[in-house]
Amino acid sequence: MVPLPKNTPGYPFGGLQWGPYGRSMGEHMEQTGVTEQRLEAAKYHGANVARVAAALAGKELFAK
Repeated sequence: MVPLPKNTPGYPFGGLQWGPYGRSMGEHMEQTGVTEQRLEAAKYHGANVARVAAALAGKELFAK
């Protein structure tokens, strides 16, 4: 699991600590579509996931 850091641009609009998930409703369940803030948070989160994947590539993560 790669969490969404609190200093991520768009963090309050991007799904909070569980990571951006393209939420298309507002905080009061009103239809908003996917906003620019949510797209920005998703972009940064994708970069975080890619960095973690690159750091773990080829590593043995579980004991045998």
